[in-house]
Amino acid sequence: IDPDSVKQIIMVNFDESNHMISDLRGHDSDKNSEKDHRVAIAFQCLTVFINRIYSNQYPIIQGLVSFNNQIKVKCPLSPFVSDFEDKGLESIKPESVTRLWDSLVRSCDEIVKFRKDIKGNEIYKNAISRIIVISGGEDNYSRTRVENAVKLLIENKIIVDSIIYGSEDECKMLCAVCHATGGISMRPES
Repeated sequence: IDPDSVKQIIMVNFDESNHMISDLRGHDSDKNSEKDHRVAIAFQCLTVFINRIYSNQYPIIQGLVSFNNQIKVKCPLSPFVSDFEDKGLESIKPESVTRLWDSLVRSCDEIVKFRKDIKGNEIYKNAISRIIVISGGEDNYSRTRVENAVKLLIENKIIVDSIIYGSEDECKMLCAVCHATGGISMRPES
């Protein structure tokens, strides 16, 4: 891949906490019926997004991080789209608490490390860096304070966009992070 042709470097942060087992309104779903869970809807959304990128042959680099009480790099940044479904998405199992802000810092670190050569020079000079968060919008146990995460993102020119499957109250802070970094936030209600 010609570094000058890469237009975006995208790290997807996928929430796999217990919070993603409820329905869109935050009510407990039938545990035996996964079709109404936030995680099933989020999975479908991410799959459509990746398929569109692949079919339109956008010159991007993408990676996948999942988060709950642990932050896991499921797919390191790569131009190969198939890694998402093969490596990252098939092992998503919602459990535990949400460490959203810590996941943003981890993704920021991964992007910055990927963008620079060993001398610290930018490799992808024409690329916009972004993190797309697919989440219920909550953060329960991050060690990082939200304002420190935002400062780091702005310093490194990383835009945060989000698709939030949560109530209006749950999503306010993540929505604010998106706007502070120049990104957008969507909260589908159906």
